[in-house]
Amino acid sequence: MSFDPATDYPLGVHRPDLVTTPSGVPLAEVTIERLRAGSLDANDIRATPETLRRQAAVAAAAG
Repeated sequence: MSFDPATDYPLGVHRPDLVTTPSGVPLAEVTIERLRAGSLDANDIRATPETLRRQAAVAAAAG
């Protein structure tokens, strides 16, 4: 599936399938419950380089 910076923003709403943590946890699984259970750590709260590149593409498309 391709990414369209003009229509896929915000990624978490329109394309959550493209957002994962550095360890590969999908965005939908980054929850307070998982954090409390200890199944997430600080690395799971960071954005991946790919997510940052997509955000940059959105900004560039917006002008």
